[in-house]
Amino acid sequence: WLDKNLNATAADLRIAIVTSQDAPPYQEIITGAQRYLESRGVKVLWTTHPLHGDAANATAVLDVLKKTETTLLLTLGSLATRAIVRERLALPLIASLVLNTEELAEATDATAVVLEFPLETQLQWLQQLLPRQQRVGVLFNPHENQRVIETAIRVAPVLGLTLFPYEVNTPQD
Repeated sequence: WLDKNLNATAADLRIAIVTSQDAPPYQEIITGAQRYLESRGVKVLWTTHPLHGDAANATAVLDVLKKTETTLLLTLGSLATRAIVRERLALPLIASLVLNTEELAEATDATAVVLEFPLETQLQWLQQLLPRQQRVGVLFNPHENQRVIETAIRVAPVLGLTLFPYEVNTPQD
């Protein structure tokens, strides 16, 4: 998509950015995307729509997006991505900072940079950061992470770790 639109004029290329949070990594990605396209001579009209960490803000953002002529959507974070995908807007979507590929399960014209690392890699990094620790406690929601925990229970002993999974169903738990 990007390759065939790199020669678009400012009037043709309108990118709407929907952010989940107001945090430095989100701004760094926005700045990086803007610099990248600018360095290639692409003129873009950018609009940014922050959700401020609250899914309730998505309704107002979606109302604005439906009324504007947008060429491409860029979502940053799982909250923003879920809100856009659920709405099924007929626009290409690039998602970043999403936790797993399930965020895009219903999307038909989307791609993503996912923050999902193999469990073995996560546990190996944990060992590097805390080399003398062999006992690992994990809080998990079985509705969202049961398969991950089952894999971790199998992988941890191979790495010399003992896993103590604790089921939680709500943030209050």
